[in-house]
Amino acid sequence: MFAKYLSICAVLGALLFASSCDRKEESVAPKMQKEVEVIEGKSKMYIDAVNARDLDTIVDQWSERAVYKNPYTEELVNGRKGIRSEFKKIFSNNNQAKIHVDEKTIRFPIEEKAVEEGVATIIVPGKNPVKRKYKMIYVNENGNWQILHTNRLGFGLED
Repeated sequence: MFAKYLSICAVLGALLFASSCDRKEESVAPKMQKEVEVIEGKSKMYIDAVNARDLDTIVDQWSERAVYKNPYTEELVNGRKGIRSEFKKIFSNNNQAKIHVDEKTIRFPIEEKAVEEGVATIIVPGKNPVKRKYKMIYVNENGNWQILHTNRLGFGLED
């Protein structure tokens, strides 16, 4: 039972890395507005894939250089192959958890890097919805924005 709980938490942590909602209005240089729109599209694609448990689409959003740290087991996995294996384990304890991102911002702290930050609601049948902050770092690899890293989310399913 505890392992299933950890798997649910890991799935929900993964769900926080992207969004399908409106972002907070924030001043973005006009030349970067197109990049914001691209990242928003990638973000929506990712959250939809996680909610649908679409492993191929999830993995395609990550950089081959990505490092994923499971926020509950603290296991580190590298690259798409490692991320695929980790999400396969997470999804093997299937649950009906879904995520909805309530708000987000996208900024560009340095060239070829973007940071998406926001607040998401985790919805698990039979539980009270839980709101949590998240952060995802993207890297532009040959004109393609890919997920490079996420923060340690560290949330549970408590009421």
